[in-house]
Amino acid sequence: SNTQTAPHSLVVPNTKKASNTVKVMSASTWIVEPSLAAKRTINPIRNVVDQLKLVPNPEKRPIKLSIGDPTLDGNFRPPSFVTDTLFEQNSKGLKYNGYAHSCGYPETRLAVAHTYSIPDLELTLDDVVVTSGCSGAIDMAMGVLGNEGDVFLIPLPGFSLYETVAGNRNFKAVFYPLLSDQDWKVDIERLKQLIEEQQQLGLRVAGLVVINPSNPCGSVYSKEHLKEICNVAETYRVPIIADEMYGGLVFSDDVTFTPIATQSGPVPVLSLGGIAKQFMCP
Repeated sequence: SNTQTAPHSLVVPNTKKASNTVKVMSASTWIVEPSLAAKRTINPIRNVVDQLKLVPNPEKRPIKLSIGDPTLDGNFRPPSFVTDTLFEQNSKGLKYNGYAHSCGYPETRLAVAHTYSIPDLELTLDDVVVTSGCSGAIDMAMGVLGNEGDVFLIPLPGFSLYETVAGNRNFKAVFYPLLSDQDWKVDIERLKQLIEEQQQLGLRVAGLVVINPSNPCGSVYSKEHLKEICNVAETYRVPIIADEMYGGLVFSDDVTFTPIATQSGPVPVLSLGGIAKQFMCP
């Protein structure tokens, strides 16, 4: 708009008229611009979900597949030992109803370390950080590995929040394909090509995101395939961000979830998980 106003005035659109006329109120003029990071921060899921205009069938209850909340339709409930423990601890005292250590309660971190230790690597509480949801863990993991301009390799299809965080932090998101005709396995050869292409451009590949079980495809990788992925990471010296949020939701007797850290050898792995899916407590 070319409309000019006197100092200390506030321009307010006059919504009662069809034209672009304005009225001037006595006040200070404020123009608050969003930051560049805010402008870069876009969740691709919202571009789809927010524009859906579906007429519901009055005779059928819709099943919402756009949000990973296992309790949304009442299909899953938190186990009683979880709810009972939470109630007991918070009703008897205030020990767990105050500010915790910035990395989480030591007891919690020790329990996680004990659960996820493997024969060749015994974890300690110093290896565990409790975050505000796995979304917070994604942001933290990418933030500690990458600098502005660095590359993160993200599966396609995959969880869109990785692209959102990349945009916010000014990382470069590069998508590697999953093979739909091979149970959504990683296209290993294409993954290698993408890493080499980025390195030839002089860019640093800060991390390889591996989502297993796959979100949104639901596939569960074998030990052999996880080893293939780790071999690529080792060859090109790329740390792995292992999104294993759905590790506790494998329903087939024919497949077994395997944490990628058990197959990674010398490759550094940041493993992400959470109680939202494993204990139905989103």
